[in-house]
Amino acid sequence: MALTGDLADLPLTDLAHVLAHHTGTLDVERALHGRNLQLILERGRLRALFVDGFNIRDDGRLRDLLRSVAATPSGYWEFHPAPITDALRQVDYALVDLLTHATHTDVPDDHLPHPVTHFVPTFYQDVPQDLRATWTTAAPFLRSGASAETLASDLGMTERDAQRLLYRLRAIGLIQPQRAIHREQHNAAAPASSPGRPAPAANPVARLLGALRRMIGTRA
Repeated sequence: MALTGDLADLPLTDLAHVLAHHTGTLDVERALHGRNLQLILERGRLRALFVDGFNIRDDGRLRDLLRSVAATPSGYWEFHPAPITDALRQVDYALVDLLTHATHTDVPDDHLPHPVTHFVPTFYQDVPQDLRATWTTAAPFLRSGASAETLASDLGMTERDAQRLLYRLRAIGLIQPQRAIHREQHNAAAPASSPGRPAPAANPVARLLGALRRMIGTRA
């Protein structure tokens, strides 16, 4: 079964963790100024890389290309699980290690969660290695729901760093927005109307208009 997504939602560094134990072909469209990439993976190890159909074997260029994709999260991706042949085993790198120094901290503001949006865990257990320590610290606060605003206070970090953390946790499926149920307190406290009788007017203006309508109706 194919997996699909967008690097704007799940950057390559995080995607590498998701695919750490998978074998198949990862196709990335419209990355790096419109280029198309194809990564051949074997249990999370990179065995071949093609850019617009050209085979990339040079170590330096290969690393630069992948880190550029990781640092500029844009492009649509599809992963197709499938066995690979010996002909496709051209290089041998742990994809996660290749991307260890690639960062995507400059996430556009409109991609970051709102400071007061609360998130809760999804109970997804496969936490990436580089997030395990942070997850262990943050998880107790997230269990009852936490926002970037509250998490920043609880963990002693800036609000923007808390937003980036929540962005990463959500991108790899560890958290989801908490769906709050908003209730109108005055509706709950208001007396129910009896059948055939209008509800009490909400304000003096409404009461005056109601009285005028009754007077006009009586004279008619």
